[in-house]
Amino acid sequence: MTAPQLAAGACDCHVHVVAPQADYPMLADRPYTPGPASVDALRAHLQRLGLAHAVIVQPSIYGSDNRLLVDSLLALDGA
Repeated sequence: MTAPQLAAGACDCHVHVVAPQADYPMLADRPYTPGPASVDALRAHLQRLGLAHAVIVQPSIYGSDNRLLVDSLLALDGA
């Protein structure tokens, strides 16, 4: 069975980027600790699915520290 074709310019409307804690510390009292989800993994995800864009959502594990979100947006250069 083949996957359905996505419309040109399709977008994944909810993704997270998670980096090593040494670079982007998570909240001490977070309810969970996710595995890694790098910008490179996001690029591969988009390519694998034939997606043109993604909406990166700030995960609760970082609280109000948006550095990784901003760094990820810059690294993706508008993807």
